[in-house]
Amino acid sequence: MLDTSLPLPAIALDANIAVTLALTAATALLFLLDRWRVDVCALFILALLGLLNELPQLSLLPDDGLYSGLASGAVVTVIGITALGYAIDRSGLLDGLSRWLARGRPGERRLRLTITSVGALVSAAMQNIAAISLFIPIVSRLARRLQIDLGRLLLPTAFMIIIGGNLTLIGSGPLILLNDLLPDGVARFGLLEVTPIGAALVVCCGLLWFWLPSQLLPASRPAGADSHSLTRYQALYQVAGELHQYLVSDRSLLSGMQVGELEARFGVELLALRSDEVVLSPHRTLALGEARALAVVGSAAAAAALAAELQLTAARDELLDEALSPDVSGFAEVVVRPGTALIDRAIGAIRIRKQFGLTPLAIFRGQALIHSQLREVTLQPGDTLLCHVRWRDLAALREGSEFAVLDNDFPADNGAGSGRRKLLIIAVAALAAALFSPLPLALVFLTAAVALVASRVITINQTYQAISWQTVFLLAGLIPLGTAIVHTGSADWLTAQLLTNLPAHPSALVLHTTFAVAATLATLFLSNIGATVVLVPIAMQMAAALGIDPRPLALLVAVCASNSLLMPTHQVNSLIISAGNYSNRDFFRAGRVISPVYIAVAVAVSLLL
Repeated sequence: MLDTSLPLPAIALDANIAVTLALTAATALLFLLDRWRVDVCALFILALLGLLNELPQLSLLPDDGLYSGLASGAVVTVIGITALGYAIDRSGLLDGLSRWLARGRPGERRLRLTITSVGALVSAAMQNIAAISLFIPIVSRLARRLQIDLGRLLLPTAFMIIIGGNLTLIGSGPLILLNDLLPDGVARFGLLEVTPIGAALVVCCGLLWFWLPSQLLPASRPAGADSHSLTRYQALYQVAGELHQYLVSDRSLLSGMQVGELEARFGVELLALRSDEVVLSPHRTLALGEARALAVVGSAAAAAALAAELQLTAARDELLDEALSPDVSGFAEVVVRPGTALIDRAIGAIRIRKQFGLTPLAIFRGQALIHSQLREVTLQPGDTLLCHVRWRDLAALREGSEFAVLDNDFPADNGAGSGRRKLLIIAVAALAAALFSPLPLALVFLTAAVALVASRVITINQTYQAISWQTVFLLAGLIPLGTAIVHTGSADWLTAQLLTNLPAHPSALVLHTTFAVAATLATLFLSNIGATVVLVPIAMQMAAALGIDPRPLALLVAVCASNSLLMPTHQVNSLIISAGNYSNRDFFRAGRVISPVYIAVAVAVSLLL
């Protein structure tokens, strides 16, 4: 057994500790069973904790501890970051980056390796909670653009952002805090002293995502219809057909034909064409002689007849793909407003494509659906048109008086206007303050969210809709449990039990492994900061008493305090639950493989320092 001369906490197992440990075990069991959503489990534990704390025999929390999670900095940070990420996503600021990453249509495995590598490097320069706020919209856009299941990209990105936080001393909360926990006389850590451990973790864990996707990732789920995809509207408008792309060869018979002639002859709608540039919603009199690629909507038979008669090749065109991506254009419903100059005029006469950028596919009037000869239809008040449209044209249409846009939840395209400039200024200022100022992250991102609303980049209602309330209540439910673990002395009692069962004179390997495992388990419920605060002083004392260099051991504890990969309790993981539609089992599935590797690599490298 351990030498009794070592200073250990003298904590007896009492009713408060026993109840707190039972609640902690119940939380773990609920998460592993995965019968209910994580926020429901967290709120159940919160209510049970509050009820038990009311018993006169127990004192599980300080007076203001039960609702501390709702007012915690972590929750406020999540709210602010979610608002900022939503504004960035809607602005299109990241569209250029997502287009660059999607260039060449990389496969899922290669794209995952690229995104996780970039995420890990970015996390070295900023706290990982700020890094994930940037990557959620990037990964979401890439998944939509390349039609890859978001769940198979976002989880590895979040894990690698957490792991990449170990590349420098400013990437994660435990490492930022570490120097403040060192006793007098112990040399402070430099910015890059943790880099050998972090680099080894990034390489080893990153390769696992590349080599073992079937063991780590959730199965691909059937893609739901995008809110502005044709699939969403096909049943409602009884639109037959799909989107087809064709390349035009030199032998093609398009020369001399116009858009309207092609549509009438083959019964299709031409959404876009590419010549020297891409043209969306081309007007009916546009000549097709210079076209090099076409995108049409029509039935399989009509599309096949078109390709055969005009000698077109069915193939995707990269520039057309970009123009037709969900970030640039899509399908939407618009309603003809009463009293406009469009009333009683035929669609062909008002040149709806050239004037408004709309390609109508169907019209809903009263109880009737109109699909054919749309060019001849005269518009009436209340007509609902299903159209393909570029988002920037739809945004302009929303501000006009001719049409009402039914669904305003489409990616905004603000061009180089003041809205995008305001957002860029606010985002850069927030990230700079998070990196270089002493202000708390919660205050920084709350201020950013308020600035977004005050400057009218987004509205307060959009902010409310963007917030992941599942994440908010998950954190609000678990934070008081972490408070109870500290308040009742449960953390000290567990630490003492762990340490008193070590050999009398443990080797450096045994000591490092013990504290790596202890930090990993503690961080699941105590938070990474709490685990670091509790375990670093004990690790320093034990290492000094055994004649082992305490600095590598303290560094190892801070690194393994970020190994909270088995459950979605880390702020980064909790932020992606809703976006990726993850269950607890998805985290456990990946964490059970990566966490042991994380511990083994961190221990091995720390012993070499």
